Amino acid sequence: MSADAMTVGNLPALAARITAAFDWLAATRLRSAIALVIVALACFLPGQSTIPPVDRDEARYAQATTQMLETGDFVDIRLHDQPRHFQPAGIYWLQAISVALLSDAVPGEIWIHRVPSLIGACLVVLLTAWATGPLGDRRIALLAGLMMAACLLLNVEARLAKTDAVLNATILACQGVLIRLYFQDKAAKVPLAWALAFWAALGLGVLVKGPILLLVVGSTIVTASILTRGVGWLRGLRPLIGLPLALLIALPWYVAIWFATDGAFFTKALSYSVTEKITTGMQSHGGPPGYYLVAFCVTAWPLAAVFVAALPSLWRERHSRLVGFLAAWVLPVWLAYELIATKLPHYMLPLYPAVALACAWAIVGGRIDLERLWVRALLLLSAAGPFLFTVGAAAALYYLQAEIPATIVLLAAMVLGAVTVCVTLILRRQLLAAWLALAVVAAPLTYAAILGGVAPRLESLWLSPRLAEAAVAVSGCAKPEVISVGDGEASLIFAVGTTIRFGDGTEAGGFLAEGGCRAAIVEKRGEPAFLAEMAAKSAVPGPVRRVAGINIANGRNLDFGVYGPPRN
Repeated sequence: MSADAMTVGNLPALAARITAAFDWLAATRLRSAIALVIVALACFLPGQSTIPPVDRDEARYAQATTQMLETGDFVDIRLHDQPRHFQPAGIYWLQAISVALLSDAVPGEIWIHRVPSLIGACLVVLLTAWATGPLGDRRIALLAGLMMAACLLLNVEARLAKTDAVLNATILACQGVLIRLYFQDKAAKVPLAWALAFWAALGLGVLVKGPILLLVVGSTIVTASILTRGVGWLRGLRPLIGLPLALLIALPWYVAIWFATDGAFFTKALSYSVTEKITTGMQSHGGPPGYYLVAFCVTAWPLAAVFVAALPSLWRERHSRLVGFLAAWVLPVWLAYELIATKLPHYMLPLYPAVALACAWAIVGGRIDLERLWVRALLLLSAAGPFLFTVGAAAALYYLQAEIPATIVLLAAMVLGAVTVCVTLILRRQLLAAWLALAVVAAPLTYAAILGGVAPRLESLWLSPRLAEAAVAVSGCAKPEVISVGDGEASLIFAVGTTIRFGDGTEAGGFLAEGGCRAAIVEKRGEPAFLAEMAAKSAVPGPVRRVAGINIANGRNLDFGVYGPPRN
């Protein structure tokens, strides 16, 4: 690409070059797949190894996996000394495989636990493109995949060692088969591979997170069957062959956990999924109807603005098979989640590939009316998003740490340059080129700045690694026995080790007074009782370090004293 074509002043030439490169990549499946993987990794890799374990969910999954490897019990899931009967074992097994393959020690580094999520997110990108197959336009497939690679919510899940990225890959595999069956000519022979892929993905998804896959896939099947006035389109699923495959994947663990816990797992999981999630705002994660509509505007970037701009076209073609299937995919689940009490942004991720498909269909087909002022304003605001995100993250870093490193400033400048090009392309009515530039250039730079640059430097949010380091320092030995007062987060267990104890200030004082290779982590409110117990034992705490910060799970300011064993 010539320097002249790269200048903002010569945008028609730049837009033509971008579009030509896009057409060349979309011409073959292999080129498209390579491009999607490269862009996905460029978006997903920053921060993978440098962001510490995140409370609460990620740290809980990583620690439970660690205990599986430590005990050799791969059936009954436990977190410290408590059963963890919320989700099935699938994601823990995948993380355990990752640790076994990539680490010589247990626990493995947190990035190793994140590998299944990274792979799952990459599969979501590839499967989004694959799901567009019935449309017969590889340009739509490539653009939909690129937009999912840039999607903010998928980028977050790609960096968290928990269920959602893998779960969404299995859901998307099922949905990709269903959309093929929905568009399939009645006289055409349905490949057996489609049915096997559907049932294998269904079995794996149920093993990863229980009934969530069944909700999305089941509601799609029911709604699409109502639209077609029959279930004949499902004949290619071959349940007599496929259902045993799904059961072979998922059922053995469910049987094993029944006997291992005498049914307690199912009692707790049912209470968790129904009583807590549906009827109450579990763990204060509540919200009114409309919550997801608001969250969508941010978490679905860069999809949301295009989707809203495409709504008039989708409405005009509401009787088409494509719009009908996408509505069957999105609307029932969206409405169900708006009605249940517990609200969490990642619940909507299974619907975003359908949104990406609709957006790509609208952009490639020229179905978005850029002559409308509200459309241009919406798209321009979305195009400015990367710079707004980056500036906001840098401001948070300055507020919490009183620093803005030169690398963040440089990346912010690069993001601003990419955003300037995108904004100007939109003003010149070059929407395809603008959104390609957003997905391929602006998004990776933004995630490099925010998740690779800013997030790891927010030390006040990452209390557990600092507490573990302080415990080693004050104890004078590499692996001290530790007790914690006022911090029971899973990230602290993961950082210190499964043998960590928890108690009150009095218990901590008695524990530390015994001497030896020990340390006590005591939150400020527990220190009076701790010091009183030490005095009663005629023991003087050894070295002490102060560690202060913010509990990322609930936003509380915390101040800890980390005490070493008594002085001689």
